[in-house]
Amino acid sequence: MRKGDEVKVVRGSFRGKTGKISKVDVKKSKVYIDGVKRKKTTGEDANVPFIASNLILTNPNMDDPKRKRILQRVK
Repeated sequence: MRKGDEVKVVRGSFRGKTGKISKVDVKKSKVYIDGVKRKKTTGEDANVPFIASNLILTNPNMDDPKRKRILQRVK
């Protein structure tokens, strides 16, 4: 999964929500989605981290030529 891909949440309290990936934290293995936020106790909005296995890739971002080559190789 990469920044810009569209995903759908299939597990957890945000099940059914869709959006674009805004950030991928490789070190913590977390993915952040635009539009999926949670209120903090201070009243601020905070991005919700998701585990990649709880998401379905619905529309990959095909701007990267390297990614296109990989998909053509698989077919």
